[in-house]
Amino acid sequence: MIRFKDQPSRVALFAAVLLSTATTIQAQTNPSSGVLPPTMRAEIDRFTHRDAEGQTQRLENGAEFTDFQGGLQQVQLVKMQEGKPVLGCVANSQQAERFFVETGAKRLPQSLAQPSTGNAEAAKLHGMSEAEFSGYLDMIARAKDGQRTATFTIVNMDGAGEGFNDPTATSSVGGNSGTTRGQQRLNLFAEAARIWNIELDSTIAIRIQSQFDPLTCGAGGAVLGSAGTQQAFRNFANAPFANTFYAVALANKLAGSDLSSASNDIGATFNSSIDTGCLPGVTGWYYGFDNSTPSGRINLLVVLLHEFGHGLGFQTFADTTNGALFNGVNDQWTRNMFDTSINLSWDAMTNAQRMSSSIGGNLFWSGPSVRIAATAMNAAVLDPAGRLRLFAPNPLQPGSSVSHYDSAAVPNLLMEPAINAGLPLTLDLTRQLMRDIGWSRDTNTDLIADSITTVTPNAGSVLAGSASTITWSNTGGFNKPVAIELSTDGGATFPTLIAATVTNTNASGSFPWTVPNVNSTQARIRVREVSYAAPVGISSANFTISNNTPPSVSVTSSPSRQVGSASGVAVNFATASDAQTAAGSLTLSATPPAGIVVTSLAINGSGVISGQFSASCSAILGTNSVPFTVSDAGGASSASNVNVTVTADSDPSFGYPASAAVAVAGSGTISPSTALSDNGSIASVVVQSPGTYTGTRSVNTSGVISLSNAAPSGSHVITIRATDNCNRSTDRSVTVNVNAAPSFTASSGLTQQSGSNAQLLTLATLADDLTPASNLTLALGAVSSGLAVSNLVNSSGSARANVGVACGVASGTGTVGFSINDGSATTNAVANVAITPDSAPNLAYAPQTLNAGGNATVTPSSALADNGSIATIGVQSFGTYTGQASVNTLGEVTLSNAQPGGNHTIVIRVTDACALSRDVNLAVSINSAPNAAVQSLTRQQGSAAVESALATLSDGQTAPAALTLSLG
Repeated sequence: MIRFKDQPSRVALFAAVLLSTATTIQAQTNPSSGVLPPTMRAEIDRFTHRDAEGQTQRLENGAEFTDFQGGLQQVQLVKMQEGKPVLGCVANSQQAERFFVETGAKRLPQSLAQPSTGNAEAAKLHGMSEAEFSGYLDMIARAKDGQRTATFTIVNMDGAGEGFNDPTATSSVGGNSGTTRGQQRLNLFAEAARIWNIELDSTIAIRIQSQFDPLTCGAGGAVLGSAGTQQAFRNFANAPFANTFYAVALANKLAGSDLSSASNDIGATFNSSIDTGCLPGVTGWYYGFDNSTPSGRINLLVVLLHEFGHGLGFQTFADTTNGALFNGVNDQWTRNMFDTSINLSWDAMTNAQRMSSSIGGNLFWSGPSVRIAATAMNAAVLDPAGRLRLFAPNPLQPGSSVSHYDSAAVPNLLMEPAINAGLPLTLDLTRQLMRDIGWSRDTNTDLIADSITTVTPNAGSVLAGSASTITWSNTGGFNKPVAIELSTDGGATFPTLIAATVTNTNASGSFPWTVPNVNSTQARIRVREVSYAAPVGISSANFTISNNTPPSVSVTSSPSRQVGSASGVAVNFATASDAQTAAGSLTLSATPPAGIVVTSLAINGSGVISGQFSASCSAILGTNSVPFTVSDAGGASSASNVNVTVTADSDPSFGYPASAAVAVAGSGTISPSTALSDNGSIASVVVQSPGTYTGTRSVNTSGVISLSNAAPSGSHVITIRATDNCNRSTDRSVTVNVNAAPSFTASSGLTQQSGSNAQLLTLATLADDLTPASNLTLALGAVSSGLAVSNLVNSSGSARANVGVACGVASGTGTVGFSINDGSATTNAVANVAITPDSAPNLAYAPQTLNAGGNATVTPSSALADNGSIATIGVQSFGTYTGQASVNTLGEVTLSNAQPGGNHTIVIRVTDACALSRDVNLAVSINSAPNAAVQSLTRQQGSAAVESALATLSDGQTAPAALTLSLG
C-alpha cells in the first residue's frame, strides 16, 4: 500500500518496523589528521546533540515524553581500508575522529551467497546450527509472504525529482524490481521493514519521516546519512515499568495507542550523492535484497537493518560520559545491563558506577531471550551464566559503547558497533533482545502478551524409560514453534533439550516423550517459543523421575480347557504388583505353546491378572505350560508360567421333539428342543438321512429344520448330524407326520333378514385326517359387505359364529370366509347366508271398553317384535278419542280420562331400526250414563193402580230395552 501525504511528492510506503535510534553515516575525509571538516562535524553534531535532556512534557493522560529534537542519534560512518569500505556506528564527532584514525575495523559485508553451499555450510559460515539458520530463512520467507502483525509507514519527505522521487531509470537488482532509482530506494526501505516486521506485534502504525538529500560528499569522504527516533515516553498506560523511558515505537506498541499522533515517530536522512560516485572507491549504494553486494558498493539493506534495531529500542538514553540516566530515570535498556565485576544491573548503580561500567569490559546483557539464544548459538563472548557481552571498551566510545554487542562476538552480529562482513539478513540475536526490552509476542494484539500455561507433567511420578506425553495450553492465539526442555533442579536450569522445534498451531499442544534415565524429585518441564524466553510455560510443581524395578508376579490358579474349546470367560490366574507403576498400568504378554491360545490378557487396579484360554484340536492332553510376562511403564518386566490342563474333546449336544406335523405339500420348521452346543464350536449341521420323506428339507447352523413341498402323507424319520470343530459328530432324529389339509361341510339353508341382529349360526361341520375335529383352529376370513360376523368358534367340530345383517343390504347371498388349521395345514372355507328383505315390526291389540272418564292400561295381544330392533313407537292418531293416551317401548298403551262416550279407534305406529313402520289399531268403547225423559202423570187420591208410562229411556251404548230399572 502506498499513500500520499500532503502532496504527490511525499509518499507513504507500507513496511514493517523502522528506526528508533538515529544513525548518521559518514565517509572518511582526513583520517590521518583526526580532524573532521567543519561541515561534517556540524552534521554529526546536529544528529547527536543531547539538547533535549531535561525537557520533559506531560500529556493529559499522565504520560510524559521528551522530543529529542533530532538528537541522540547513532551515527554510521564509512572509511576505505585496504581498498574496502568499512562502517562504524558512533554517537558524536569525537568518536568519529577516533574511528577514522583507528585500524582493524571489520569490513562491510559483500555477499552472503557462497557457491554451491547448502544450509549446513551456510549455517557453519555464520556460527549457527542448521536448524537455527533454516528458521531464519523461513522467517524471511514468511515476511515476504506478507505475514505481518504491525503496520509501518514511510513518510516520503523528498520533493519532486529527488531522493525517493528520483526518476533516473535503473534495472532490477538483487530482487528489487524498481524501474527508477527513487522506487528502488523505497522498495529497499520496505524490504528492511518486512524483515523486521515478522518479529513484531503492534496495532499502532510506525511513521518514518524519510528522505534522501545531497549531504556532504567529496574526494576525501562523505556523510552517508542519519536516522533516529523522534521521542521517548514514560509512565504511559501499560508501561511495564514506571519512570522508564521507552522509544516511541515501543511505547506505542505497549500502550496500544498512538502517543505521538501529532508527529512522526522516526526520522531518517541518507546521502543521495553517494550514487554520483563522489566517494573514492565507491560507485554508489547497493539496492539489492539478496545481500550479494558487488565490489565498490555499500549495502544499504544491512545498514537499515542495523539502524532499525536502534530505532526500535536497541540503545540506552543514558549519558555514558558521566553515567547519568536520561532525565534521571531508567530506559528500556538499563534494566537488562549487568556488570559482572560488581554484580549489579545499571538501574541499581550510581552515576559513578555506570560511568566505570561503561569502560570496564565486564558489561553483559542479562535479558532471558538473548541468554537462551546466545547459549544455543555458542557465542564466544558469553559469561558463565550465558549473558552476552556488550561493547564497553576503554577508552569510552560514546554512542558505540553500551548500546551495541561486543565487537569480539563470534559469529559476527548485526548490532556490533562496526557492521561486519558475512552478516545474514536474519537479525540474529537482535530479535531476542527486542523481546527482552518489551516487544512481547502478542498474536491477537490485545495488549496482553501471549502465554503458555498448564504445562504437564506437573506433579506425581514418571518412570525413567517410560512413554509419557508433555502437554501445554496457548493463550492469545500464540501459534509459533516451541522448544521443550527438562530441569532436574526445580527449574533453576533447563540443561536437557527434549525437542528443539515442535509445531504449535492450536490452543493446546502435546509432544510424546520418552522419559530419560535420570533420578530426580525436582523435575520440571519448560515449553517456550523457539529461540526466545517468552512465551514460556513451566511445570507448576516438581514431579519425580525415578529408576525402575521389575514387577512382582505370583500365579494363583491353573485353568482347564477341553480340546477344541472356545476361550470362554476370563479366568483369574495370577497377581502382580510394582513399586513404581500402578497395577492397572502394567502391561502383559504371553507366548503359549502350540495348541494353546491366550486372549484378553488384562490386569485390574488390584493387580489381578486374567485371561481367556482355549485349546485347539491339536492341543496336547495334560498339562501345558504357558509363559507370560508383566512389564511396567519403565520397560522393566518379570516372566512367569501358568499351567493349562487340557482334557479330551466332547461330542456336540442337541435334541428334537419326538414328533412334528406338516401338511401335505406344505412347509414348516422344527426347532431343537435342546439347543445345539459344544465345548468348542460347531463346524457343520447337515441332514444326515431324510428317511422316507421325499419333500424339500434343510437344516441351519442352529439345528432348525426347514421343510417344504411335504410328501408323502404319513410318518417319516429325519436324522440330523452335527459335527464340531474337531470333527466329532452327534446324530439326532425327529418323526415328521405329513398330513392332508382339514376338510369341511358347509351348512345349507342359512338365512337372515336385512337389518337383523347377530344370530348364532352353524356355518359348517369340520373334519381332519390326523387332528380331532374339535381341535382344529379357526380364523375369520373375508366377509361380504353388510354382514357382521363375530365370535367364530370351533364348537365340538362345528364352525359357529354370530351373523347379523346391516340395514339396506339387498336380498341375495352373503358369504362368510374362514380358515381351518390342523397345526400344519390350512384350508380356506366359505359359508353362504341367504339375505331376505326386512319385515315390519309385529304388534296387535284386543278391543277395549271403559267408562267415560275412566283409565286403563292396554297390553298388546301380540307382543312387540322385529327381526332387528325397534327404533320408535308412538300414537300416530287419536281418531274421535279426546282423552289422554300414550304408549311405552313395550307397546303398552295407557288411557286416562276416557272421552267421549262411544266407539273410537286409536292408531299406534311402530318403526324398526331400518325405518320400516307398521300402524296398529286399538278399538276403544266408552260407556256414558243412560238418559230418561220423565212423563207428567195425574192421579186422584184413592184411585186404583193403573199401569202408566213414567219416562222414555235412552243410552249411547245399550239398547233401551236392555236397560235395567230399579225403584227408588
